[in-house]
Amino acid sequence: MGDSPYEEDLQPIQGELGNIIDKGTELKTVEELEKAGLVGISWNEWLECVQWLTIRYTAGDNSPSNWTDVEIQAMFQDLQDWSYKDIQSAIIKLHSEGRSFAPNASQIIGMLNRMGVNVVLSQRKLKAHKSGSTSECKSGGEHEWFELGWLHDEYGDPVFYEACGKSVSVQTNACGAERIVPAPDSQMFAKPEPMWLEKFVDTAKGMGLPEHRIDWMLPNARPHLRTYAQHIEKYGHPQEEAVEGTIE
Repeated sequence: MGDSPYEEDLQPIQGELGNIIDKGTELKTVEELEKAGLVGISWNEWLECVQWLTIRYTAGDNSPSNWTDVEIQAMFQDLQDWSYKDIQSAIIKLHSEGRSFAPNASQIIGMLNRMGVNVVLSQRKLKAHKSGSTSECKSGGEHEWFELGWLHDEYGDPVFYEACGKSVSVQTNACGAERIVPAPDSQMFAKPEPMWLEKFVDTAKGMGLPEHRIDWMLPNARPHLRTYAQHIEKYGHPQEEAVEGTIE
C-alpha cells in the first residue's frame, strides 16, 4: 500500500480537525462541522452538481450527458476534499464566465484555488470518525483492539482493520469500533489482491446474486471501484512467476 493515494486515511483525524478549527472557525466537534456544511462533498451532492452541469452544457462530444460512470467517479475522487457549497460556487462561477464546454475536475479545482477556499474534512475521514476509530470506547476507558483482518475499501484497495472487542460484561455487546492500521508482517501473506469493477461483478454473479442486486450495489455500496484498465494503470500488469524445474 506504499503508493496508495488514500494513505492519508491512516493519519489521525484529530490533526485534520485541528487544521480546520485553526482557520477561523469556532466549531469544535465533527458534528458541528457536519451541521455547518464544513465537510467534503458527498456522492449524492456531486450527482446534483453533475445534473446542474448537464442542463447547462449540451454541446460537444464531452458534454456531461456523455460522461461515463467512471469519469463521474474519478471527478468525485478529485473533488472530495472540498465542500458541496464551495464546489457548487466554483462551477456556477465558471459558467458565469461564459465557458462553452463543461469544466473538468482540474478546472474546478483551479477555480476553488482562485476563490481562496480551504479543504475540509472529507467524507471518508468523516466516515472513519463515525465508525469509532477516533471516539471513546463504548464500554468505557480505552479501546481493546484485536486484529479483524483484511477488507477491501470502497476503492477496491485491501486495507487491514482492527476492532475493539471490549465489553463491560458477558451480557453486553462489545464496543465494535473499527480502525484501519498498517498490517503487521505476520499478516502480509494473507493480503488479498485489489478488487476491480469487472472482478466484483464476476464474483457477485458467481455467488448467485440476482442482477438487480448487483445493479444496486455498484452505484451505492461500491460507487468508487476502479475498472480493470484503471487497476492496471495503478498497479501495473501482473508478473508471471518463474517455475523451477527441468524440461524433459
